[in-house]
Amino acid sequence: MSPPTLPTVLFVTPSAYPLGGVAVWLDYLAPALFAHGWRAKVGLVAGRWHDVGAYGAAYPGLEALAIENPTGSAEGRIRAIADTLRRERPDVVVAVNIVDTYAAVRRVRREGQPIKAVMALHGIAADLLGDLRREAPLGLDAVVATNHLACRLCVEHAGVPPKRVLYAPYGVDVDAFGAVQRTAREGPLRIVWVGRLEQDQKRVHDLSAILAALDARGVDYRLRIVGDGPERSALSAVLAPWLERGRAELIGALPPAALAAKVYAHADVLLITSSWETGPIVAWEAMAAGVAVVSSRYVGRGLEGALREGHNSLLFPIGSADEAAEMLAQLAADEALRTRLADAGRALVRERYSVAASVRSWAQALDAVMAMPTVDARPDVERWPAAAGRLDRWLGVGRAETVRRMLGRRHVHAGPGGEWPHTASEIEDEPRLLRHAAQLDAEQP
Repeated sequence: MSPPTLPTVLFVTPSAYPLGGVAVWLDYLAPALFAHGWRAKVGLVAGRWHDVGAYGAAYPGLEALAIENPTGSAEGRIRAIADTLRRERPDVVVAVNIVDTYAAVRRVRREGQPIKAVMALHGIAADLLGDLRREAPLGLDAVVATNHLACRLCVEHAGVPPKRVLYAPYGVDVDAFGAVQRTAREGPLRIVWVGRLEQDQKRVHDLSAILAALDARGVDYRLRIVGDGPERSALSAVLAPWLERGRAELIGALPPAALAAKVYAHADVLLITSSWETGPIVAWEAMAAGVAVVSSRYVGRGLEGALREGHNSLLFPIGSADEAAEMLAQLAADEALRTRLADAGRALVRERYSVAASVRSWAQALDAVMAMPTVDARPDVERWPAAAGRLDRWLGVGRAETVRRMLGRRHVHAGPGGEWPHTASEIEDEPRLLRHAAQLDAEQP
């Protein structure tokens, strides 16, 4: 007898961000699902801004395939994904910040191909939840979120039925991070900040105020900032006094595999300044490596119930530089406190945020999706994408796309999000969402 054929899941994802946390998550998840009865493939969208070759070189263990859009149009994106679904015939397709996946799924379903559609939700963002609100009744079978608050928002903000909202947290390689050879502290408190250099979520400009507050307390410290992003130049200018004195260092982005040996091995404290998070995975990495955590009370922390004040972390109000500095000063003076927090952090990650726990949660979620009845949209809900130019207006979107392909004509996009959009939602009220999220997050789990 031939062995049974495993069900297949296809993750459709950008290839423009190989150093991001989502790429790290997919790299450990996809190959490991095989042991749980799933064959996982990764559909990497391709284009001028999405470099499939570079992504594949960074993550050679993935069973990856390129999704090419030869015209750059919205209809071209939908056709490219639909063609991939027809060819690969996965049982489940998971959209990872590629919004045209949902229209492509509906298209092949109308042709009679059975397929389940899932959103992987990695953020607390109004536009993503807006997509979810629109797609849930149109054929989206489930959403899998990495955070308990995000799960609540899927139900209460986006209106998804609770049974179709599933939880699967991020995971880290506990053994690999735990095996890092840490260097002993011999002088200043060694603080690291790791993440995307931007303000709205990560609040990277809080760092200058925290450093000034540390200076006012006479704390001896060194801060290493690891990452890149739109605020790099502005941050470099603001931190110039500390950079010139050697109190701070901007070292840029590092490959995920290098963080343990090059960053956490030489750190005493990870500092988190974010306004919201669905992890963050850097906290679990640092804890696994034996680094104490000082964090803002970011939205997403409450219902998750992972960071516990005085037990495995020290917490300060979002934006409070003075209280953040006070906690860092405590750790500079109290080695026993650092050790106690680090030991409790290791235990937390081993119990809840290991790679094994994350993969197991995802396998259970996929099994649950397969057991659910498919959400079928009415045939009259689908519309062609909006006309992108004169050719669409003259010939109609479908015929125009065919002509573009025949003539080799292509739209040129200014960035990766235009080439393969993450969201199709209009501008949403982000502050209103975050206020609602903060209220939910303050409730007792």
